[in-house]
Amino acid sequence: VGIAIGFVLGFFSSDLIKKEPVPVGASPAAAQQGAAAEQLPENHPSMDDMQKLQDMQQQAAANPNDKQVRIALGNMYYDMQRFDAAIKWYEEAVGLDPNNVNVNTDLGTSYLYTNKPEKAIEQYTKSLAIDQTHPQTLQNLGFAYFAMANFKDAVTTWEKLLATHPEYPHRADIEKQIQAAKTHMQTATAKPGSQPKAGTAK
Repeated sequence: VGIAIGFVLGFFSSDLIKKEPVPVGASPAAAQQGAAAEQLPENHPSMDDMQKLQDMQQQAAANPNDKQVRIALGNMYYDMQRFDAAIKWYEEAVGLDPNNVNVNTDLGTSYLYTNKPEKAIEQYTKSLAIDQTHPQTLQNLGFAYFAMANFKDAVTTWEKLLATHPEYPHRADIEKQIQAAKTHMQTATAKPGSQPKAGTAK
């Protein structure tokens, strides 16, 4: 399972947001801010983002029923790869809007990024109860199953994704993952007992 988790997160990492350099010809103040940002630890929010986060957190505290500010906070932390913080705000947003498929899915993916595929699967299942063909949910549910070494359900889920969304933009990538899962299944059949047990890796 540990290997599968690493494989899954490696696939996801290719789509993570990259920080952009200070533009050529930027003002001295902007350049100084860019230089200061370079001194921050990896995944630490920029000074501007820290101010935005502080403002939104104050807004959330003052408005306990404001789901949009909680979604925005979750999205900001998600984009910073601070998934534990994203989970907190997505959970609050889902509590206020349980039928929001996108937020349920982003919460599930945050769980997956934090090596909690079982919780991710639980969240994706809730999303699919609302929209059974939601493409992002089907894609990521497949990866959660893969991370649990449940290759059969990963293949079934991804095949459903491609059947219901023939023009899916990441079709070629998903087809490769299906083949990889089938290869794992064949290996496990050829060598009984060689497949790692789900839940053994942290």
